[in-house]
Amino acid sequence: MRTLRIANSIAIGIPLLLCLLGFVDEDFFIIGMISSVLTGFLQLLIGILYLFDYPKSIAIKVYFIATASFFLLWRCTSFEWIWILPVLLCIYLSAIIYTTKNG
Repeated sequence: MRTLRIANSIAIGIPLLLCLLGFVDEDFFIIGMISSVLTGFLQLLIGILYLFDYPKSIAIKVYFIATASFFLLWRCTSFEWIWILPVLLCIYLSAIIYTTKNG
């Protein structure tokens, strides 16, 4: 669990750091936004690893349902607020990981 927490912190921290550096050089904003795609991929992998550790967790199942819903909505709707879902998924997965006991 400790490894998942560290990996999650790094995955979240890199785009945030790059976007903060964007106040110094605007190119970092673009790099930060692009790296957020990598963060999403890493969080998906972290979620899968968490699922292997805690297969009975309802919270992680809700995470995967919400993730699948995001991709379905992204492809099937013109809902302009859809881009808030990845941020919410990031926060939700982090909350799951950091509030889990035994680790």
